[in-house]
Amino acid sequence: MVLKKIKMKVLINRDLYHKEGTIGRLFVDGDFFCCTLERPDNGNQPDNKLTIENDAGCIPEGTYTLKKDYNGDYQYFRVLNVPNRTNIELHQANRIGDLSGCIGLGDKITEDWKYRGKKYKFWASNSKKTCQELKDYLPEECELTITSNRTKSLLLKDKKEVVEKRSLYQQIFALLMKIISCFVRK
Repeated sequence: MVLKKIKMKVLINRDLYHKEGTIGRLFVDGDFFCCTLERPDNGNQPDNKLTIENDAGCIPEGTYTLKKDYNGDYQYFRVLNVPNRTNIELHQANRIGDLSGCIGLGDKITEDWKYRGKKYKFWASNSKKTCQELKDYLPEECELTITSNRTKSLLLKDKKEVVEKRSLYQQIFALLMKIISCFVRK
């Protein structure tokens, strides 16, 4: 009997398109893993290097290749085969300003967050930790599909968390994978 290697599938379901950002949830093989934070949808426009402000938008819905990244700015994941775009990464980002067309990850997204005297429309919590957990969990390469519910307006009240932390089961699994990796030599 020949065993066939099963390729993991990652899904980002965008729940909210807002003029100040795009919010979604990331699933691995159907199980919720974390929240996503992206720039607003502007028709797949890359950042115009001739302007001072960052005007890149979120990438279009579709299916892409997600590959572990060892050379990029953040070295978590690179999204390949995005039409008319390059250097798209999944990486740590607490706020929209940390992104230039890439996808930020966090364990939850909070609306109207105040941090160090500044107010942010959306804030991703525990982003660096969430990125590392996903990198430890996923294989070198997998399929990424981005879909949406196409919600155009924000219907949430102040300080309400868009999505809560991933399930306890997934947290325990991530911890076990870290423990096992300490004993396995690469």
